Amino acid sequence: MRSRVRTVFLIDGFNFYHALKRTEVTKKGQRYLQKNPPKWKWFNYEQYCRLFLDAKATLVDIYYFTAYCIHKPGSVNRHKLYISVLQDLGVKVVLGKYKKKTRECRQCGNTWLHPEEKATDVNIAIEAYALANSRLVDKIFIVSGDTDLLAVLVRIRKDFPTIKTEVIFPYLRHSSEFEREGFVCHKTTKAAIEASLFPRDVPLKDGSIATRPKEWAF
Repeated sequence: MRSRVRTVFLIDGFNFYHALKRTEVTKKGQRYLQKNPPKWKWFNYEQYCRLFLDAKATLVDIYYFTAYCIHKPGSVNRHKLYISVLQDLGVKVVLGKYKKKTRECRQCGNTWLHPEEKATDVNIAIEAYALANSRLVDKIFIVSGDTDLLAVLVRIRKDFPTIKTEVIFPYLRHSSEFEREGFVCHKTTKAAIEASLFPRDVPLKDGSIATRPKEWAF
């Protein structure tokens, strides 16, 4: 009998990032967006994922799904730096893309092209199913609050009943749909975020130093 639970994490990068950037909160019956500390964006997913491992688990891989916001050059530069740090830790990065979609004003009828991130949820679903089918893992964590991913979890449970699948919601996000389907769900606490931040300067394996962008300093 296998003694260790081979575990992988599949992280919905933008879903998690936007929860780190700002959070919708309710106070005195009113909803508003609360900005979170910019330093939260300098986030160590490897350290974070280990918070959810029990004593019998072995961390096999972490997959980080994202896309470059090519319409925001400054953001792309910071994102590439950040991804280089994650990859230095062994995180597997899977890139999607942005596609311009036509939008129309309901009042005046004017149209414009708006960039939308594409392929992330599909990439996560494909990778999750492929990992389950490989029999090389025993447990899959989906780190996202996107209910579009519910279908693949249901299918994995049906086709591979020995594979455990659990969900970790980003900070202050929640979806009861996963729970109604019987999946074990976890919350991301503020304490977990604070415990999973990179230091300002991160030594890389090649001897260089990656420094947190000044825009993420506070």
